[in-house]
Amino acid sequence: MNVIEARTFRERLMGLIPYREWEKDDLLLFRHCRSIHTFFMHFPIDVIMVDRHDRIVRLEKGMKPGKVLVGCMGITCVYEARAGFIGRYSLQAGDLFPGTAKNGL
Repeated sequence: MNVIEARTFRERLMGLIPYREWEKDDLLLFRHCRSIHTFFMHFPIDVIMVDRHDRIVRLEKGMKPGKVLVGCMGITCVYEARAGFIGRYSLQAGDLFPGTAKNGL
């Protein structure tokens, strides 16, 4: 599992849009973020929203291109992954997210 952080304005705006392929276990991280869009994406994604304690607050499986997802208060980071990621790792709301630096990555 590789975590790639979107840091610049352009990286954050574009997200996974430039990618026609994305490894099934890689994640794109958006810090200080509570919402994402999938306009112009080439494939569906799973979205994992976590709080400041790295607890999963919200999960969205198989989000199709052309959608907007707005999270609730308390979300501090959003991870995007190729659809199927949530199921492969059996993630559930309330879990400590395994992709964080505190948890071995």
